[in-house]
Amino acid sequence: MECPKCGEHIDRAMFASDVTFCPYCGQDLNDIQPSINLAYCPYCGQELVPGALFCPKCGKKLAVKSKRKERPQALSNNFQVYSDQPAGSSGFKQIADKITRFLTYLFSSERKMRRLYGQWAEYADLSPEEIQALEAQTEMSDDWKRKERALKIALLVGLSLIIIIIIVALLVLYVF
Repeated sequence: MECPKCGEHIDRAMFASDVTFCPYCGQDLNDIQPSINLAYCPYCGQELVPGALFCPKCGKKLAVKSKRKERPQALSNNFQVYSDQPAGSSGFKQIADKITRFLTYLFSSERKMRRLYGQWAEYADLSPEEIQALEAQTEMSDDWKRKERALKIALLVGLSLIIIIIIVALLVLYVF
């Protein structure tokens, strides 16, 4: 267990199991409000800002029982494209930005849905069996998954070839 105020690890083996105050800073451990770190509203699916207490779309209160430790945030979806081109030639940067946004959207939609489902299941206080039943109902068929995976791979291969051709063409123009 970690103290939310000082961040020190409180080892249950070293202290009594009914520790109510942090032995390092004195923080009342029973008075801690659970951190609300929802990415999407469990009622309407609206994307939320970090720390929101109410949904801006439906107005519902966002109170969650903290069952598990917070996971570290995934890598940011913001990508920077570095270029050796002068500041005036932003054509490649614009194309790269569009491709980056498209690929981010393509690969993040399923992750967002799973995250929303997980938050909804946690909020609804469902048993593990009920959560597994819901996940089984929402999973795509294997055939659809194969088709989607093949489409993504074909798209990445095609984009990679285009980028390689552009790089080779630029090198040829630069050398000769």
